[in-house]
Amino acid sequence: MLKYEIHRKGIHIASAAIPLSSYFLPKETLIFLLSLATILFVSIDYVRRFLPGLQLFFGWIAGYAMREAEEQNQRITGASWVLIGYLTVLILFPLNIAVPAMLLLAWCDSAAALVGQSWGKHRWYKNYTLEGTLAFILIGMAIFIIGFPEFPYWQVLIVVVLTAFGETLVSFLDDNLFIPLFSASLLYLFTFF
Repeated sequence: MLKYEIHRKGIHIASAAIPLSSYFLPKETLIFLLSLATILFVSIDYVRRFLPGLQLFFGWIAGYAMREAEEQNQRITGASWVLIGYLTVLILFPLNIAVPAMLLLAWCDSAAALVGQSWGKHRWYKNYTLEGTLAFILIGMAIFIIGFPEFPYWQVLIVVVLTAFGETLVSFLDDNLFIPLFSASLLYLFTFF
């Protein structure tokens, strides 16, 4: 189970290349390229349900990192939701808010899953552990302290803690969409204080 999660979260971690590329590309270019990638990937992810050959190819490429419901065509993959989440926050928010929100998904969600499955002993909700949630919070704080020191610590703490607990409790949205959208919204609201 952990080996599977390492593969899956490896994709999450690597997805940080998208927000980090904002340091090298203008926002409009990044939105354009990410829009193309999102449309292409989500289309293939959806159409594979109806074309057995495409399903077989898709499974060969990404099957090692797919959850059972994704493999059985009951829902689009987490990778599609990552792209949708990243594109949404890039369009809706300025880069100084969108980039840390995307990094929370890429690195904190991965840390929470890997720490929770490896060392988590104290379950607090469903399969979520205190150890995994603490990893999310610590990595999130580090992201802001190191990469975005312009945000006051009290704001960062509120954003990271609410996002960590919110992603576990909000089940009607995929966490790959919820984490960047929720954290970016909180950061944006704090710009008025």
